[in-house]
Amino acid sequence: MLAAASLLTIAGLDQLIGQAIGKDRQSHPLSGVIGLGAATNVSSWAQWYTSGRADAVGWWILFSVAADALFVVAYAVILLRLVARATPPAPSDMVAGHSWTNVSRLFLQLLILLEAIEAVVLIVGAMTLLSSAGSATQPPSLALIGTIEAAVATGKWIAFGLLVIAVLRNPGTRGVLWRVTRNMSQAVWVHRLSAVLVLALVVLACIPSDGVLDQLPDVQRQWLDDLPWGAVHYAGIAAATLGLAAVGLFLLGRQRSRCSYDFRVRQYPESAKLPAERQWIWWSIPVVAWLVLAVWTLLASLIAGATWPAIMTQFDSAAALFLGIPIAVIVVSALLERRRPPVMIDVEPDPDRAVYAWLFGDVLAVLVLCVGGLGLVRSFAGPTFLSPSGWAIGIFVLGFVSAVLWPLVVVGLTGYARPAPDAGWLRITSAPARALGWINRWADPTATPTPARSARNRRGLFALICAGVAVIALALVFPADFAAALGGVGVTVALITAWGVILGAFTVALQDYQVLAVFRGLRLKAAPILTLAIALPLVFTITGASVWGGDATAHAIRIGHDSTGPASTPPASRDMVDALRGRIDAARCYLTLPDGTVVKPVIIVAAEGGGIRAAYFTVKALQKLGSAGCLAQSVALSSGVSGGSLGLALTKTSGGDALAKVRAVSAQSVVASGVTGLLAGDLVAGNLGMHVPSVMDGRIGWRDRASLIEQGWIDAAPGLGRQFDVTPTDTTGYTLFNSTDARSKCRVIIGQLATGAAQLSGSDSSPVTCSRPGVQPAETADLATISGQQCPASLDWAGAAMLSARFPIITPAGRLPSGSACSEGKTVELIDGGYAEGSALGTVADLAPTITTAVREYNLSRHGAEPFALPLLLFLRNSSGFDLQAKEAGVVAEPLVPLEGRDAASAQSDHRALIQRIIANFQRACPAHSEACATQTEGFADEYGSNAIVVSPFTRPTIAAPLGWALSSYSVNSLSRAIDDAAKSDSGSGYAQLSDVTGLPTSSSPPAQ
Repeated sequence: MLAAASLLTIAGLDQLIGQAIGKDRQSHPLSGVIGLGAATNVSSWAQWYTSGRADAVGWWILFSVAADALFVVAYAVILLRLVARATPPAPSDMVAGHSWTNVSRLFLQLLILLEAIEAVVLIVGAMTLLSSAGSATQPPSLALIGTIEAAVATGKWIAFGLLVIAVLRNPGTRGVLWRVTRNMSQAVWVHRLSAVLVLALVVLACIPSDGVLDQLPDVQRQWLDDLPWGAVHYAGIAAATLGLAAVGLFLLGRQRSRCSYDFRVRQYPESAKLPAERQWIWWSIPVVAWLVLAVWTLLASLIAGATWPAIMTQFDSAAALFLGIPIAVIVVSALLERRRPPVMIDVEPDPDRAVYAWLFGDVLAVLVLCVGGLGLVRSFAGPTFLSPSGWAIGIFVLGFVSAVLWPLVVVGLTGYARPAPDAGWLRITSAPARALGWINRWADPTATPTPARSARNRRGLFALICAGVAVIALALVFPADFAAALGGVGVTVALITAWGVILGAFTVALQDYQVLAVFRGLRLKAAPILTLAIALPLVFTITGASVWGGDATAHAIRIGHDSTGPASTPPASRDMVDALRGRIDAARCYLTLPDGTVVKPVIIVAAEGGGIRAAYFTVKALQKLGSAGCLAQSVALSSGVSGGSLGLALTKTSGGDALAKVRAVSAQSVVASGVTGLLAGDLVAGNLGMHVPSVMDGRIGWRDRASLIEQGWIDAAPGLGRQFDVTPTDTTGYTLFNSTDARSKCRVIIGQLATGAAQLSGSDSSPVTCSRPGVQPAETADLATISGQQCPASLDWAGAAMLSARFPIITPAGRLPSGSACSEGKTVELIDGGYAEGSALGTVADLAPTITTAVREYNLSRHGAEPFALPLLLFLRNSSGFDLQAKEAGVVAEPLVPLEGRDAASAQSDHRALIQRIIANFQRACPAHSEACATQTEGFADEYGSNAIVVSPFTRPTIAAPLGWALSSYSVNSLSRAIDDAAKSDSGSGYAQLSDVTGLPTSSSPPAQ
């Protein structure tokens, strides 16, 4: 654990160091300086000096050296113990008179020596950066330090490689590694369910990666947004759920170890177990649970006023499978029982295997507690070293210490000794430990089986099942309240643990009985519960979707409004050129360029996807644009993807209050409700074939996880509950939300305008066909074309934005047809628009000729001295790295040409290529032979390099905002600074900055003629 905590600390510091960009506009993390490629990163020290953050980098390097020292101590102890586990060398295992054990020790000592030398070099380099911070002259010693460090790092990795060879050449250590690997793999199989659950927690909480995996850490950082009680509440809930999870896995693991001990050591005979036919009481549990939920579903639906046909849609064919499995198992076994009497299963005694199963089960329970500490290290390493505060430092230290000490505390309390097959592992040897004596009485794997003990074990397992069912029932019926009470971390841990305890306890309980005849006939040693509960329903779901279409109502899109109201003018009736021309005519905003020329800006917005990060970035950037005179009127069209669509919707519906609303939308209760829907309601619907109604704000009804998130959005920003309409507004103009049909792979646009996409043909059962020569946008269909003119008008703005933001797993695919207004048309499954193209530039590029035509028509028909219209692209890219320069490519070695050549395809469709295509079209906005138009509109590009305005975060040491639906104040501050950085014009991107536009004079009236 010390090594893991140290590595997570180093990873957090390395991320900050890598964001300190020097004059070469490239990233130089410390891992590159001390890694295998150290020889190619000699210049990193000079670049850190030119980054303007030399003092911060110096301190981060010193902290990294301290963390690395702890890591070296940890791995040195492990390797020394490994090398010591060696057999006496045979003559053939000698090297120049020395055994491989001695050679391994020599290389290990050399490795530690080089680590120490490297630490000294890094300290000298860090002190040089600290002493030279703010100096106008770069210290010449930095080049020498870089060269020395490269040499030492290279030698360190050579020593490490030689150590690995020596260790593997040593028969003793090789034998130890083989035995441990074999026995641990077998132990993992015994505890495979618990191992998967713990692995899920490790991945979510501890993997140092940005994007989706940064969501849970950012939820933890949200604890500090509501001090002190918010931190106490959610941290306390997280600690409590982790503690209960550890206890549950410990007790369950001990029962699994007991079964393994009985089978591998005691060789408990099959005939001595309880009769197989008495298992019916356990197999009836899922049937009873289904009936209870069915009664609740019927009663709740009747209370909500649902009709019987509507009630019946709450049940799916998966119910037949769920009920059929336990019933078939009992019935078929009863028929076969007389023909297939119990038989002995002959196995060789294997005490080591039982002992390792015992060890691994206990380790998993302790690891749950350690994961909690490691998660805090992962979450608060950045805040601690970037913008330290008392709370951040305290939580970081608490996480580090708890991760390291939890194993020692558990060992101290329980008195672990080296396990032996004939002695209890758990020994009560101290006064504090005597309080835990109940564990021995209930969970001692070596205890002699007696009827009373077996009955007590089964009662305990039944209690675990009941506890897990109770947790899931609460999440099913009250998902919003459950999520708000437990928070993101608590919900995740509680529901993952609940499912694991239910399945694990059920599996272990059946092992006290003889194997049922149906499984004995298949030559199985135990009932395949995981196969029946997980694999079989998964196969059924996949098969059902391909054969009869699966459950069409579980994830049907939510119908929020009556589509016959005045706001529901069918968007397909609006010609795009005419609509854009009308928008340009109506705008009364004129921009004075640096050369004195006055133009009428026509701004086209592309809002990149990226979850709530993109939503906040979009709202903040458009707010800054809207605060610059009359420029909000100049926005003619906005294209959004995923979170960019949500940002556009919030700007459209909340106006000047949009920034406060996006902060409310980013609360952790929203993402927690989505997790609750994923791990409770949707999981039950998919496996039990029942849409269990939930209660929210006094209203009863079925809600999948997408609906729960949508409702959370509406509660936080009521404007999102308004009916989707076709009226453009300032700052967003006409909006186009980009989605993707998972079935046909077409892009689907939910827009206020008809885009002129291909008309559909064929039966409603056939997939959408969106390929039609000569039609733009390419491979695209409008929602109104797919599902009818009234379908978009039946949505609210939350539902329309969600259709663009349904990232699979986090949110399900939105199914159409759905509801009264969307009950016709082809079957589609709408997912995140980023699957087709994530920047929102693709749609703008396809529509660029149409947009240019509208601008050209305006320029052709303008009156007198009315300024010419100038189309500008405003690209809101919330992801970082746009300002970084790629390393200069050298000549590619012939063997690598096939690999390097593949990058050319992505270069043709990346952001820069799409911007290039868009601007190339915009340059044709002047009528033919109109020199006056060309002269007046080219001034912007002459001054700023392009008619594209790119708003993107500058790469700087910061807390990266996650790809998810919750934002901490750390992430919000990072995004806010990114928008403020747009006031700079030295990004080196080659495009105009937002301040280049907002800083120009504007007027609501044209210049005097």
